[in-house]
Amino acid sequence: MVDYKPLFRDEILRGEKVAWLFRWILYSLMAVLAAYVYFAEKSLAGLYGMMMAAVALLYNGVLTFIIVRKRLVPQIRFLSVSLDVVLLTLYNWIDAWANSPLVPITTATLILYPVLLFLAALRLDPPLIVFATILSVASMNTLFFRFWPRMDPELTARLVSANIPGQIYRSIYVLLCGLLMLFIPTMVKRLLGTQQALFDESLSHYELARNDKLTGLPNRLRLEEYLPVEILRAGREKRGILIAFMDLDGFKPVNDAFGHEAGDMVLSETGRRLSGMIRATDLAARVGGDEFVIVLPETESAYDFADAEQRIRHAVGEPIVVNGQTVRVEATVGFSRFPEDGDDPETLIGIADREMLEKKRSGKASS
Repeated sequence: MVDYKPLFRDEILRGEKVAWLFRWILYSLMAVLAAYVYFAEKSLAGLYGMMMAAVALLYNGVLTFIIVRKRLVPQIRFLSVSLDVVLLTLYNWIDAWANSPLVPITTATLILYPVLLFLAALRLDPPLIVFATILSVASMNTLFFRFWPRMDPELTARLVSANIPGQIYRSIYVLLCGLLMLFIPTMVKRLLGTQQALFDESLSHYELARNDKLTGLPNRLRLEEYLPVEILRAGREKRGILIAFMDLDGFKPVNDAFGHEAGDMVLSETGRRLSGMIRATDLAARVGGDEFVIVLPETESAYDFADAEQRIRHAVGEPIVVNGQTVRVEATVGFSRFPEDGDDPETLIGIADREMLEKKRSGKASS
């Protein structure tokens, strides 16, 4: 099952930060416009607007600690939305009281409340969007029915936007905006889920391409990626690496006598045994039919050649039961060491391979 929750949480945090930044811009602009209304137009609404903008900006400053720490506090989000809607409603209320009520309760509400719904939607929290929508519709209708009686009857008769059907339209419009905003969290979840699924699939393909299906060990491709990195690390840390190249003696007779299925069972069991004998810092890889490379980074409990060969030969040489028959294969192992024998993977693996072949020819593998 795809787990996109960490990604979704990151998106929520990003949305919270965007809303925080947007609030700085929104209320700074509100403070500037309110100052113009007060000082240039001598309207008392401007003074109240500056006071409300100051409250909002102070609140936003308090939120800075939470935003910087990347914390999710649901109660703070609901408080932020409530503050936004209440301040907008109060400003429109004061504007309608100090000036004409037509613009504040029609045009302003139609434009600004959907913006607040969008800010709520950035948090990707459906209950928050529903809360913001209900609060916005309730606030705009409170404004309308409080100031509708003060409107000019002749004007309201001529303007559809200034009568009750117009207010019903505005209410439906804001409700539809809230409903559309509810699709944002669902869409983000779906996109993140798809992204995570594609990543998991890509990772699965990556792992399959770098692991031997039969033995479960890393394959040559994975070894070619791992060894250069390990050589660089060992060079920085001034330590060595022991590379073992191993070939199975007696594997072909098992194949000939019992068939390829039995040979596959031997290889699979060999891979399991090599995995069991190496340390967490080591790597055992199948690089050919019955050929394996074991990389042993040297630590305080480093292997020497004899110890490593004994451990490998002992693990591989134990009897294996194949289709009710007991078979035995032996390991011939050649070694090289970084940095004494070279400082690149090809050289080190080549030296270990040649030593293994020399042991086979001289018969030392069985000694």
